[in-house]
Amino acid sequence: MLGAVEPRKRQVEVVRTFQRLSIARRARLTLHIIGSLHHLVASEFRTLIEGDSDIVYSGYASDQEITDAFAAARFSIFASEDEGFGLPITEA
Repeated sequence: MLGAVEPRKRQVEVVRTFQRLSIARRARLTLHIIGSLHHLVASEFRTLIEGDSDIVYSGYASDQEITDAFAAARFSIFASEDEGFGLPITEA
């Protein structure tokens, strides 16, 4: 997932679902999250991913790191409930 981690983009819900359904174990996937962390979800987000080796949070990333992440990805998740067709979707 690429983009600022914030309430309207629903990354926290994606992380909860990823963990609850044991997707990493069942499908051999790692969830990579790239983007700044909004203060309204920072504490909850950090608590959720703490110690979960199947979730990688990178914060800010260079253009090359983003390119490399998309090249290695099986798919991209964009779960925003309040956004149009933006740059993260185009990059994916």
